[in-house]
Amino acid sequence: MSDETEQTVFPYSQLVMGSLARGAEDEALAAQDEADREWLNTGEQMIQGEQSELDRAVADGKTYAQFRSAVVHTLNCSIVRERFDRMSAWRALLERFGAGEYNATIRPGPTLYHRHELEALPRTRRRCEKCAPDIENWTKPSPSHPGTVITKEIKSVSLAAHHAGRTLILADGSEAGEIEAVHITVTTTGGTYKIGRDASVTLRHVVSK
Repeated sequence: MSDETEQTVFPYSQLVMGSLARGAEDEALAAQDEADREWLNTGEQMIQGEQSELDRAVADGKTYAQFRSAVVHTLNCSIVRERFDRMSAWRALLERFGAGEYNATIRPGPTLYHRHELEALPRTRRRCEKCAPDIENWTKPSPSHPGTVITKEIKSVSLAAHHAGRTLILADGSEAGEIEAVHITVTTTGGTYKIGRDASVTLRHVVSK
């Protein structure tokens, strides 16, 4: 094949391959655009859902706000007011991403409560020093704190000697008194025996063929 023929064929094949590559690239970009549109649509619905939930809580008269910490705020607290606008919170996150802060995270919205709902929660709460909501500070008692009542449901097979002194509450809710000792009952061909849960016994059997 002459040099002239080679120069004629090569640019043509390169043109075809380039066209195919551009076509594939255009398809990939179109698919990405569609995925982005779907993501934005889903994201917008999610944000609107967050905002609607907050708006319903405010309309219901809930005036105490608590985030992931124990601090309680009023709805007008200047420290957290911007976080009530969920669209603005998400826009701020996207702006930080655009600025190269790829480790940025969304600042979550609050959970709103009526006063009686907040006071019924078994977790520590502290009044915000800035907005000073009309509610008392409360610290959840430690399990080891004297006077703390702990109720725990366990399987009966787990009962053991160390449970002595604890009140036994039956399945129907009735109290059977304080546990004095825990035994297991074993029925054999020789009779029925009551054995302490922590006692040691020896078993013997014949291996069958």
